[in-house]
Amino acid sequence: MTVREKLLALLQTRGWSFYRLAKESGVAWSTIRNMFERGTDPTLSTLEALCTGLDVPLVELLQDDSQTPDAPA
Repeated sequence: MTVREKLLALLQTRGWSFYRLAKESGVAWSTIRNMFERGTDPTLSTLEALCTGLDVPLVELLQDDSQTPDAPA
């Protein structure tokens, strides 16, 4: 799952719009819209602000979900 997909999932779970995310995070609405509608890559500082607005740790957004942890022996 990509960072954008994770962000969209968080927005859907909370019932938030891009506008609400902009208000909560302090990131310009146009920046958020460009990320999702034009595929613009966010900067690290933008991701940090979005995570602060969503109250989720940055590592949660950046961790690779495709790797499964090794099962204990």
